[in-house]
Order: sequence, then C-alpha cells, then structure tokens
Amino acid sequence: FRCLPIEFHNFGNHIFTSYIDYPNAQKHTYLALDSLKNIFKIDDFSRIHNLTELLQSILNCQYLEENSSFYGGFLPFEGLQQLNNTIKEKFIFFENSYYTIRCLELLSDILSLGSIIDMSFNKEALFNYLQSSIIETTSEIYYQPSYTSDIELVLKNTYFMIYILQKLNLYDLNTKKIQNFILNHLNYENIMNIYYSYKISEILNLNLGFDSEKTFILVNSLFLEDLKEFKISTNLNLINQEIFLWIIEMAKYSPLEIECDYQEHIMLGKVNTIRLKFQNMILKEFGDYITITYENEQMDTQYFEEQFDKSYQLSFYIPKDPQFFPSIDGKVKIYINGILIKELRINIQTELDQTILERINKVNTKIFIEFNISRLITSEYQSLNNSSLKAEIYYQNHLIETVEFEKDVCSNYTFFLLEYNCSIEGFFEFKIILTDNFYPSGLDISTIPFEVKFQNNGNEYQPIFTGPLLAVLCLILSSAIIIVSINSGRLIKKKIWNKELRNKKNICKEIEDNNAINNRLKLYIRKLFND
Repeated sequence: FRCLPIEFHNFGNHIFTSYIDYPNAQKHTYLALDSLKNIFKIDDFSRIHNLTELLQSILNCQYLEENSSFYGGFLPFEGLQQLNNTIKEKFIFFENSYYTIRCLELLSDILSLGSIIDMSFNKEALFNYLQSSIIETTSEIYYQPSYTSDIELVLKNTYFMIYILQKLNLYDLNTKKIQNFILNHLNYENIMNIYYSYKISEILNLNLGFDSEKTFILVNSLFLEDLKEFKISTNLNLINQEIFLWIIEMAKYSPLEIECDYQEHIMLGKVNTIRLKFQNMILKEFGDYITITYENEQMDTQYFEEQFDKSYQLSFYIPKDPQFFPSIDGKVKIYINGILIKELRINIQTELDQTILERINKVNTKIFIEFNISRLITSEYQSLNNSSLKAEIYYQNHLIETVEFEKDVCSNYTFFLLEYNCSIEGFFEFKIILTDNFYPSGLDISTIPFEVKFQNNGNEYQPIFTGPLLAVLCLILSSAIIIVSINSGRLIKKKIWNKELRNKKNICKEIEDNNAINNRLKLYIRKLFND
C-alpha cells in the first residue's frame, strides 16, 4: 500500500490554490471507509470506532452562515467550525460537498439508515450553494466555482455537481448543453480532462465516442519510468497517485469498441466465420483474463480463439437441417475474469440451395401447371420427398378454391402437376405454395394469372336475344295479348248493347279474327322461347 508523505498534502485555501488535499477531509474519510468495506473489514473497524459519531461529525461540517455566498457548503473537517467566518469561507471547496455525500451514502449503507435525503442536514442550503455556481449559456452548462477557471477543475466540479443533484433527486439540467461543454473542451494531453469527461459521459449515459488511439498515446506519454508514476499532463510535471486509479477504472469499465465481421447471409451446408476485434479507451489487448463465446439455441456453446493480430475468431459449420432455417439467432458474449461485460447479437440468415422449374400451358378454358423442384443436399441434387404443392385459386380477387398438385417423386427431383378447368369467364389467379419441413408455414413460389373468355363458333346459331332482353320482350307481348282480348270483348258487348250488331254470322267472324290474332301471338312467343 503506497502512502504519500505528509508534505505532499496541500493545506492551502482559495487565496493560494485551487487544488486542496487535506488528509483528514471527507475525501480521505470516504476512501478509507470504502477500502475497509471492499476488504470486508468495516465490521471490525466499527467495533473499535463509533461510526454514528463519525456520521454526525461529517454533518456538522456544513457551513450555515445565511449571509454568505458559501452558505450550504461543507468545511473539510469539523474542527474548522471554531474559526471565524472569514477564515472558514476560505476553506470551503466544492469537492468537500461531493465527498460528504459519498460518505453519507456509505455510512447510511453500513448503518442501515435508509436514504440520505432523510438525514439531518440542510439540503435546501446545499442546493442553493450549488446553484450559485452553475453557468448556463446558449449552448453549454457547467459548474465553475468562484475560486478557479482551470478547465480540468471545472470538468471535475461539473461531475461533482451532477452526482450531488442526482442523489438529492434534484437534477433537471439540459444534458445536451453539458455534452456540448465536454466536446468543446476535450483535451487529449491531460488525463484529468479525459477521466472526468468519461465520468460525466458515464453518469449521464451520453455514450461519447472517445478517440482510443489518442488516449493510448496520452497514457504512454504520461508514465514516468524512473519514478514509476503518472504525471497529470504532457505540459505539467505534476505527479498524482490518483491517476493510476483513474486509468485502472477506465481500463476496467469504459465501453468496448467492437468490430465484428461475419456472413449475414449464407447457404445451409456452409462454414461461417465470425471475426472480432475490440478495445476500450485504455486497453487494446486483454490477455488471459478474457473469454469469448458464441451461444445460440440451435448449437452448443462455442469458444473464440485469439489470433496473432490480437483479434478473435470462430468458424462453425451450418448443417442442412430445418432447425437452422431460415435464420440462426445467437449472441457473442465477452467475459473478463468470468464476469460478463458485453453482449453482441448475431443474426445469420440462412438460405436453401434449391432449383424450381416452371412450365405453364393454357388451352381455351383449361390451364396445365407443371413444376420441377430439386434441392442441393450433400453435394448433389435430391427430390422433395416430404413436400407438397398447392394452388390457391382466386376469381376476380376472391379465393374460391384450394387444389393440391399431383406429385411424382424421382431420384433427384420431384415433379408436380395441376390441371384445372375454368367453367366461367373472368380473371383467375393461381397462387402456388410449397410446404415441407423447411417451409412449415408455406413458401409462395409463383403467382400465375389466367383470363378466361368463351370463343363463339361460326356454325353455331347464336340467339339474337339474351336472357334479360327476352324476359322483358315476353312480358311486353303477354301484356299486348291481354289488352287486345279485353278491347275485343268490350267492342262486342258494346255492339250488342247498342243493337248495332246485324247478324250473328258477322259476330262470329269477328271473334274468329280475334282468336287468330291471339294464336299468332302465342305462336311467335313459343318460337322465341324455342330459339
């Protein structure tokens, strides 16, 4: 465990420095407690030291002088409360407030106290103190304390601001403007700049794309071989042991940039190869700590192998089996020390090598449809033993019938035949569907149009009158017969009544004439029906 000498720590105030590092401030209290928790020694520590008193001491560091611009902030340790306000204000750095929140979270978890929002400190005062240094322009938002304009410290304090607001459930800032500030001030010559830009991107889920090559160059240039330490910038020879922890954190948790190459469409019976190459902000290779698998429901788990160029490769055969058709859905999973850190979905569309030959013959109202279908299995074409072919028949766009094809199975192909007679005129459409183990829901292989028109024979008598016209004509003629008969009867009665009828012979002749007319009309109608 490496400890800095006491003279390394900075006991300055706003007048002399923007960087502080009091050994007994909230920051080191948090780091000590967190270390004890990680090595499972916090219970032993709590038996010797009263953590409740420690919690109260941290809460007592809040500065609550109402007329001060630092109202709501935190001193680095409780003992400074004995000084006058003018001196106390010089020791109030925003970093103290951030590590106070981290200490409260940790102690609340250890002591099972619940949310820090329910703890006895003035949250409104802290919120007002924080709000006073938030800078918002038309395009950017950042946090700039009155005691510094250093861009790296501004980035650091902007991260602290976001963290505190989120933990108090008071975050309502324009995230896009914060992102703009980061991108406008990204500096690949300063590791503190890169680290806190990464931390802001992580806490706000910005998914910023950092330049890995520039980060590699920066990390290598900052390491001092003789001192075995990192300096903070290429332009500033300031050593800080925290830099090593920053680099480890980014190496462990920064997102992987993955290049993945494979055949998205492939024939059954072929070999597919998946090639992976990945890195993160810090690492280009991961040694023996990494394991990569390809997992799907159709196959057993398969493992990638590392290649000479630090890429990873897996080749696998896709059988000619219906369970691998029409797609294979799987996942590439990347594990580091047995912990899953990344999943990548792989979807492979499989294809079937089959030959479909079609022949159609249309004769008057009949249609003959033939299909010759074969599939390439184990290097040679084979017949479709378990397949069926059907035709959905549509008349004027309405399904009227479904008919199965006759099938003749040969050694290397299957012959399908359908003969269909259309009994009415109009537009027919035949939708051909293949069904088998590969296509259990059916495959539409063809759509065949067929228009039927009855042809007239020159020697055949064609009636002049069509059905509807003939019916109307019969109705008219029947009405005429009735009218003529009625009128004739009335005329006879009138002549008898008026005594104008001279003799019976004339009357009979007139009746015969009327009957002749009726008979001729009936004969004509009968002839029309017979025709």
